[in-house]
Amino acid sequence: MTYAEEASPRERDVVPHPLDLSPPEGPSSQGEGAEDGRALPPSMEELMSLLHCTREEIEGAVATLGLEDAQARQVLGSLAPTHLAIKGRFFSRKRGTAAGAFCLVAEGRSGIVRDRIIWVGGQDLPQSFSVDAGWEAVRSALLAVASTPDRILLRKIDQVIAPLTGPTELNILFSSPEKLDGFASRFREGLADAFHVDFMVEVRAERFQRGRFEEIFPPEKKEGDPPPKDPLTEEDGASLQIYCAPVIDPVQGRPASLLKLGDMVEVDFDRVAGFGRYVGRLCARTGRVPAFPISRIALLPSGDYLVRLDIADDVIGVMKIPPPYRVRLHVPRRAPVFSIGRNDLRLLLEGGVLVAAMAVVALAMVYFLLK
Repeated sequence: MTYAEEASPRERDVVPHPLDLSPPEGPSSQGEGAEDGRALPPSMEELMSLLHCTREEIEGAVATLGLEDAQARQVLGSLAPTHLAIKGRFFSRKRGTAAGAFCLVAEGRSGIVRDRIIWVGGQDLPQSFSVDAGWEAVRSALLAVASTPDRILLRKIDQVIAPLTGPTELNILFSSPEKLDGFASRFREGLADAFHVDFMVEVRAERFQRGRFEEIFPPEKKEGDPPPKDPLTEEDGASLQIYCAPVIDPVQGRPASLLKLGDMVEVDFDRVAGFGRYVGRLCARTGRVPAFPISRIALLPSGDYLVRLDIADDVIGVMKIPPPYRVRLHVPRRAPVFSIGRNDLRLLLEGGVLVAAMAVVALAMVYFLLK
């Protein structure tokens, strides 16, 4: 893969032109002058900037919708991007120093960071990894990396990224994507100052609509709305639920992102209370390793994994596992299986006859000696 500090033409297709964040003239600013408490539709100038269209194209779209002017502008405004994703990849020229990637998601207008994933280690990511992919895919790829990020390197990278991703900096990148070149240069300089070696970096920006953001991070329910049903804890015949704690194995454990249905996860019942502790004592008395198969897995909006275990009839276990954790899987030891073929049976019979003959001879010799 080729690494570069400058934004590629592909990136400029994603974020083509800067937004005009200055308030439009007149009472058309959102949230101002709305008698019914709702935000007013965006002005023509805002639509031209948000959608990167000419006035004639906007007017043609308004006429095509067949709605009133304000309603049509409201519909077109809903198509405008609202969020910004910054995706980056980096590696040092000195082999083994540091390499990794990050994916940051923020609100475009406020610059508030809503999600940030960073992975860094001594070895580079697979060559198939690319920051040219959509932010959802980049985020999922970083969460699925098998190896745990180096905590010391992670702290250094976080100290480099934090000053570059404040609210004002992100708002400027959202409104002026051509300034991403400067972001990449400052990021590279920050890495060089932190590690005292040269780095190659590749940075991409992506603006997208609120709908894509809410697909990954569903909005919180308002007061009065019925609580959503949890697919893992929803009543489906199980009469008892036990909240379990997994056994953490940083060396040979499996990352939470790689768990699959049927995996036997070892449970530490000493860290739980109530009925779970009784199950742990029962396993200890019988000599059984407290490990149970996974029946369901769900990804929470926080990024953690909610895992359901089948403990017994009408008893399920539920545990929440953060992505960096590695949990121990139980591999049952199989007892050796003995099989006897015809040749083995013949040898056993011949050996038995020989032993019997030797015993008869020995008894005969003893008899003659004693006679």
